[in-house]
Amino acid sequence: MKAGRGSPHGGVFLDVSTRMPAEVIRRRLPSMYHQFKELADVDITAEAMEVGPTCHYVMGGVAVDSDTAAARGVPGLFAAGEVAGGMHGSNRLGGNSLSDLLVFGRRAGWHAADYAAALATERPLVDDTEVDLAAARHCARSRRRAPNRARRTAAPLRTRTPSTRNSSRP
Repeated sequence: MKAGRGSPHGGVFLDVSTRMPAEVIRRRLPSMYHQFKELADVDITAEAMEVGPTCHYVMGGVAVDSDTAAARGVPGLFAAGEVAGGMHGSNRLGGNSLSDLLVFGRRAGWHAADYAAALATERPLVDDTEVDLAAARHCARSRRRAPNRARRTAAPLRTRTPSTRNSSRP
């Protein structure tokens, strides 16, 4: 790609049609054949397909205490499941994600509730205007990144009244 031989969209062209007969491609790569034919109108049994780098899945990222699931360096943030790496590190082994989330999510929930209860009346106030401004900035960035996507009308993020803002409920 750096040498200028990439595709017009920043990827490369992959041609399996020169390596296998059409019937073998349809038998061994049925979903790929169908996907390219239906979505891009490209018959991979006869022509090259354009492929490029993408983000398939994001795992891990929040460093947490192994006992409490409290994020290190971010008071009040608790994380569980793949966002926290899980018991398998940042590895999504088939079928383990749900069990990780059930076990470690429950532990994170317990500790988050204890943390919130310990704050009592010292809970920080969240200004709804600041939240709405942050949401508007986020929506504006999303629209700039994907201008052709269908847009939903922005709904208020909060429907709470000021009297429920600092209830004793964790």
